[in-house]
Amino acid sequence: MNRPPVNALNLEMLLELKESLENIEKDGVSGVIFTSHLAKVFTGGIDLTEFYKPNVDRLIEYWMTYEEVMMKVYGLGFPTVAVIN
Repeated sequence: MNRPPVNALNLEMLLELKESLENIEKDGVSGVIFTSHLAKVFTGGIDLTEFYKPNVDRLIEYWMTYEEVMMKVYGLGFPTVAVIN
């Protein structure tokens, strides 16, 4: 992940993760390692700016995408590792 300063999960990052996970599933890989380009942070989690004066349609898309990404990671049929500094 590479979204300074804390790799907060905004909609765009979630959509990228979703696409990557879909490609991984198609490619038949045997494992995944999640890493961060930031030296001191893996991820700050949910991007709270998504909830400040939100656009309702974007907020709905955010939550649906967030849930889909988390379920994809949870349901992967092979080992996954998060490398945290």
